[in-house]
Amino acid sequence: MPTALRVAGFEVMIYTHDHEPAHVHVFNADGEAIIEIATGAVRKLVGMKTKDESRARQIVLENRDFLADEWDRIKPIP
Repeated sequence: MPTALRVAGFEVMIYTHDHEPAHVHVFNADGEAIIEIATGAVRKLVGMKTKDESRARQIVLENRDFLADEWDRIKPIP
């Protein structure tokens, strides 16, 4: 699973054989959030604190275009 971005203690990853809709896995020291790239919607949250979830969403939305391009680049064509 390639790391697409590292920002302020967060690591944003895209799994190579993951499913639609386009989303990223955002990790910090406390847990993980799975966030849709287009909308910033949190699909799953494990262990991450509420304030960190908000920051993770902000990171994804601020980098939405880059992450969408990375999703297209990393994901194999079926």
